[in-house]
Amino acid sequence: EPIALWQRNQKIFLVSRGGDVIETANIAKYANLLIVVGEDAPKQAQALFDILAQTPELRPHVTAAVLVGKRRWNIRMDNDIDVKLPEDGAAEAWKRFADLNQQNDLLSKDITVVDMRQPDRVVVRQAHPTLPTEANQPAGTDKVLKGSDT
Repeated sequence: EPIALWQRNQKIFLVSRGGDVIETANIAKYANLLIVVGEDAPKQAQALFDILAQTPELRPHVTAAVLVGKRRWNIRMDNDIDVKLPEDGAAEAWKRFADLNQQNDLLSKDITVVDMRQPDRVVVRQAHPTLPTEANQPAGTDKVLKGSDT
């Protein structure tokens, strides 16, 4: 029984629960399965699925997972946000991400990365950062204009 699709060298293969690659000519009927990427991704896919199963409300939003350096996962969400999990404590970090998402609705924000690799902090990368304007310039700071002689 296939549990995932493994993308390797521009090709797609089916992966079994045990991490074996399943040869088949009809991959199209499995298009709804999660895509895993990375050299050892098939062997580690079941452990990833165990982590994702902790938060069934998030699972439908996960589209792919990249095994980085054969040791940790980056999870791609359906809105192109990447959640970076740590090598150690990935299950706890994923649960923490789910809690943060529930509290702050992270998946609806204009962000590209949620880095959960450090247990004491979360780093979020904004997708389209806004430039500071005069209206939101901190009080008490001077604005210097080029070409001004004052």
